[in-house]
Amino acid sequence: MPADNRNQKSFDLIEDTWFTLRDNFDDLQRNAPDQAGREKLLANRDGARDAYYQAVGKIFDEQDAFVRGVKKELEGMTKDLKREIRDLQNIVSVLSLVSSSVRLAAALSAMSVP
Repeated sequence: MPADNRNQKSFDLIEDTWFTLRDNFDDLQRNAPDQAGREKLLANRDGARDAYYQAVGKIFDEQDAFVRGVKKELEGMTKDLKREIRDLQNIVSVLSLVSSSVRLAAALSAMSVP
């Protein structure tokens, strides 16, 4: 958990991205179209995990306009990802959302300070 409640929303978004991928990884991997897709999914899962652990105990400037924009975008992507995972109709779309969500989570995590 973050060291300061001022940054709880940013941390929660990063945590939600990591937990979503962690909890659904087996289903996603089973549905990946090929070995390259499975390898990319594994790399993205590890990236989400790393972003999460990097953010633990950090402080975010929740009032910064750029941070707010990234948070809003990540929140929307994570909601979309959860919806897409539920029916797994378009695995290519899901894998694309995974990549985009992890990139944003990593970017948000990198904006934190110790």
